[in-house]
Amino acid sequence: MILIQGGAATVRRAQRARKRVETPDLAAIGEVAAGIAHDMNNRLAVILGQTQLLRRNATLDPAIDRKLERIEEETLRASTMTRGLLERSRREPAQEPVAINTLVAHALDLAQVKPEQAIALELDLSEHTPIILGDAEQLTQVLVHLIGNALDAMPAAGRLTITTEVVDDEAVQVSVSDTGTGIDPEQVNRIFEPFFTTKSDGPGTGLGLFLTLHLLKGHGGSVTVDSAPGRGTTMRVRLPRAPSAAPRLTLVK
Repeated sequence: MILIQGGAATVRRAQRARKRVETPDLAAIGEVAAGIAHDMNNRLAVILGQTQLLRRNATLDPAIDRKLERIEEETLRASTMTRGLLERSRREPAQEPVAINTLVAHALDLAQVKPEQAIALELDLSEHTPIILGDAEQLTQVLVHLIGNALDAMPAAGRLTITTEVVDDEAVQVSVSDTGTGIDPEQVNRIFEPFFTTKSDGPGTGLGLFLTLHLLKGHGGSVTVDSAPGRGTTMRVRLPRAPSAAPRLTLVK
């Protein structure tokens, strides 16, 4: 018998953090994220253990073994991402030269489309997007979350569009657009609140966009939303371009 612990502790941490949501800070985020990561990794450990036990069966059908192998791989990936999000949300962002188009490509690799989804991908990445200064891991996590939300809004089919451009000669903008269900006007103003989620029938914690906004603020950036029911959603992230005296980054094509 495997006992999963930590649920009650997570509730207590969440209750303490809720008292501070009017002035959210990294301590509050870290406290809640630690509880979620602890509980999530416990559950992932159960899935991984049971999957590995099943795969030890010498008489297992090869087709079933391949499916179990996929479950094992995705469970390990989820565990790594959970730990990584926790670590990145707790530390100050690095200040290193970053190519935003490279981050988009990496985020797309991490945010996988489900087999049952028919998603058309459209990329419009400016070749003249300047280098920014920031933490590549934290910014990749921001893009992964925005892309993941867009895919969740299109459970069967749709179009995912990602663009990069320079705005006002001072900032780099990344736009993530979907043709999904859209968001009610009353909810648009609340989606960055801690513990608020529009995924009533899903695993949403209500912390994803809250963390996203906090990470962007740590980079001097911002995010805006354009959405309405039935016409999809566009999330626009703006980040300041690196000063002219910043270190140069050599890009390899």
